[in-house]
Amino acid sequence: MKLKMLSIAVLATTLAGGAFAQTASDPTVTSSFEDTTLMRPFFSDDTMRTLRSDAEIRSAFNAMSPSAQKRLIKDCDNPKQHRNAYHYGLCEKIK
Repeated sequence: MKLKMLSIAVLATTLAGGAFAQTASDPTVTSSFEDTTLMRPFFSDDTMRTLRSDAEIRSAFNAMSPSAQKRLIKDCDNPKQHRNAYHYGLCEKIK
C-alpha cells in the first residue's frame, strides 16, 4: 500500500513540475530589455540591433498584454535599465 501511495505522489509531483516550470519567470532576466521573447517583435534582424518601422513597433506594442506594456514602459522610465543605445530609440517610439 505504501509503495502504491509513493508511486502516486511521485507521479503527481512530476506532472505538477511541468506546470510550475511554464509559469515561472527566468530569474536572470532583470528587465524587459533582456527578455528576448518580449523584445524580438520590435526588431527586424536576429541580432536585435535594427528597429522595425514606427508603425510595426506601435503594432507590436499594442499586441502585448497590458501587464507587459506596463513593465516595458516602467523600464523605459528607469534609465538604469538602459544597457544599450537602441533601448532609447525604442522607448521614444512606444510612448
